[in-house]
Amino acid sequence: MTSDLLGFARPLHNVFGASMARGEDEAAVLSALAQLMAVLSRLAQDVIIFSMPEFGYFKLPRAYCTGSSIMPQKYNPDVLELVRAKTATVLGLQTAALSQLHAMPGGYNRDLQDSKGLYMKGLSIARTTLRILAKIVAGMDVDEAKLRAGFIPGVFATDAALRQVAAGVPWREAYHDVRDHLERLETEDADAAVAAKRHLGATAGLDWKTYARRVASVRKDVAKRQAAFDAKMKELI
Repeated sequence: MTSDLLGFARPLHNVFGASMARGEDEAAVLSALAQLMAVLSRLAQDVIIFSMPEFGYFKLPRAYCTGSSIMPQKYNPDVLELVRAKTATVLGLQTAALSQLHAMPGGYNRDLQDSKGLYMKGLSIARTTLRILAKIVAGMDVDEAKLRAGFIPGVFATDAALRQVAAGVPWREAYHDVRDHLERLETEDADAAVAAKRHLGATAGLDWKTYARRVASVRKDVAKRQAAFDAKMKELI
């Protein structure tokens, strides 16, 4: 009856197993959040690096940067730096949840009341991070000229070797020939090089429609679960 009232698919069969799930569930969710945050942290780091004057591929929206205390020309990527810090926090929350469990006897123990706070804080940080990063990425300007200028001759070394392979030269020989004569490499048309990569997963071979369908499917499932939860809460209230 409780399972039905709460909208769960079924009750857990083993009472001891249900009790043991306390803390384990929170740790599992925090583990997933930590993996997500690790990806977001790497994205933040990439954007920080490639928006630096030395690269200048991207320009961050000023609304998400802060000024320097002494240098008027500076716009610091503080929000992105905080994403890295928040990632460390979520990793710490996961470790804390697992640390609570590792020396605990079976069944329910009062220590577990603290696991809820860890889980709720981790979820809040991850959701906030996703929202703020979405705004930053949407507000970034892309300097296409600087990106094209980044295609120095060495970038096309693999393309040169593959052209030899297409002409019948074994890969091993083509690889060594290009490696030993890097001075022969020339800057090529960056747009043409990108457009030529049409194999699965490459720059011109990304299946955006499949990504869109996956996102839509997850959103639909989440909306369905949320509606079921809301309906059950209304019944209970």
